Amino acid sequence: MLIAFLPRPSSEGVKLERLYSVESRIINLKETVFVWSKSPVFGIGYNNICLGRNLFIMKEPLLSHSCSGSDSSLLLVLATTGIIGLLILVYVGIKLTGSLRKNVYSTLFMSCLAALLIHSLFVNSLFYPWVMGWMGILLAITYSFNKK
Repeated sequence: MLIAFLPRPSSEGVKLERLYSVESRIINLKETVFVWSKSPVFGIGYNNICLGRNLFIMKEPLLSHSCSGSDSSLLLVLATTGIIGLLILVYVGIKLTGSLRKNVYSTLFMSCLAALLIHSLFVNSLFYPWVMGWMGILLAITYSFNKK
């Protein structure tokens, strides 16, 4: 009840009741699913989501960088590489995680991977370079201690 009385600047970013970002994410996810529906088996080609949006939706100019991704990492993989690419990603993930022995490092890696996969449903965090680097380091440490 006190939220209404808290002082705040007039900008939109500090309003807890704003819905613009939620609506924008829903629109982005719908557009990504629409692009995927145009080529569901093989996708439109990796890193071509902007071209696919411009071709099928014709919403943004080609000079804009705002259309070069999706708000969901897994939907981005699905739209750009299709079902085949998503299945390959899942297969490689299962093979990587299935060969890990139970130790503190594998538990840490699996915990980070689970958190990353859940987070990547809402933000394209799976392909952030520092996240990929962190997960690569954790995986290397986990595999190095699996050999011992």
